[in-house]
Amino acid sequence: MLNKKIYSVLGENKDLGNKLHSYYVYKSNKKIQIKTKKKIESILNNYSDKKLVGLAYDKTTRKFIQELILLKKEKNWNKIVIKILKGLKDLLEREIKEAKIVPKITTSNIKEELKKLPIYHKSDILKIKQEKGLIKVDYLSKRFSPEYNKKKLSYYNIFEPWRDTQFIFTLNFNKNLFIWDYINIHKQFRGKRIGTKCALLMEKFAKKLGFTRFSVEYPNREYWIKKLNYKIPYKYRISSGKHNYTLEGYKED
Repeated sequence: MLNKKIYSVLGENKDLGNKLHSYYVYKSNKKIQIKTKKKIESILNNYSDKKLVGLAYDKTTRKFIQELILLKKEKNWNKIVIKILKGLKDLLEREIKEAKIVPKITTSNIKEELKKLPIYHKSDILKIKQEKGLIKVDYLSKRFSPEYNKKKLSYYNIFEPWRDTQFIFTLNFNKNLFIWDYINIHKQFRGKRIGTKCALLMEKFAKKLGFTRFSVEYPNREYWIKKLNYKIPYKYRISSGKHNYTLEGYKED
């Protein structure tokens, strides 16, 4: 369904789909989510370019939505936009209904848990950022990231996706939502269930804290469905093939 031009705005380059999803599903409070759901319903009932632009939450997303609108003559444009809007509406309905608060913890608890990972070593790079109701964890395994060692890159200045063995996740205590931001195992170590074991251990830890809901944006369907038991309903799959986009993978314990 997706061609290269629409995909460049929605996914690969501009990442508009994830930006809207992350802001409204992960970051927004219930009041904003209810308001946004009503906006989407209005667009679906009586479309206008102005209404679609109204979904922007900053200058960047406004610019990208306008770029998307300029592609209206592309094949399947209407179907794609409708599917995105219906998917976001459905996810917002879920969040409005299911989100709840989980008691907070200290970052020291997380550090101790990461030491239990089968790949852990004292040389690993760990960054934990705590915000209001959120803890973001960024863990890089130096022993399992040969390119990092070879190039001697400054990890916090240069980030090259899909290269090192790295896990990034967010504990959203305001929503009872564990969010996978990034998982990658260096190609040299793939096929040994390293990523799956580490991911399951982190999710097990989150369950101990009281988390019962787990989410990942833009999931690789086969991995998340088969290895980690996430559900990716067809209605969230905007397209398949070379240019594919999926709103979210999700599961509840």
